[in-house]
Amino acid sequence: MNSNMLHTIMGVFFMVSLLSCSSAKNAQPSPAVPSGSKTAAADTLPAGPIKDLWITTYGFGTTKGSSLQNAIQNGFRALLQDGFKGAHFPHPLLGKEGKTIINNNPAYFDRFFNADMHLFVLDRDIAYFEYTSATEPSSKISILVNVEALKQRLIADKILVKANISK
Repeated sequence: MNSNMLHTIMGVFFMVSLLSCSSAKNAQPSPAVPSGSKTAAADTLPAGPIKDLWITTYGFGTTKGSSLQNAIQNGFRALLQDGFKGAHFPHPLLGKEGKTIINNNPAYFDRFFNADMHLFVLDRDIAYFEYTSATEPSSKISILVNVEALKQRLIADKILVKANISK
């Protein structure tokens, strides 16, 4: 099964899962969920390491740009330090100590979240942008992250030890 088909299958599964869940009117969505693809889904595991991954993520800010930036940052934070429970990427890229690694390297991750993360976004699809109040925009975006290139960059920058990488 090729990578694009797998992404498509995973996306449908997550869209169906999201639509089948009920929520309170004012409930905040989870900041980021993996979506395998923007349009499809499945319960099969990838054949090998995940090279790229669609992530659907939410963000807020004072402008449209800051709302989208916050959404993309939320997606990368989930990928690096949280993983996606119940999905094909359950372990954070930085391992169990992801939050500690980020906290111990503030200058590196400040630059990463404000500039470098965009280098690893292969594609994006803005699902919606709306104002939740008169002054606070909310956005939902799906981003295709080049996970393999991100891993290699973190290894080259000595943030990630190659022997500790989870596939």
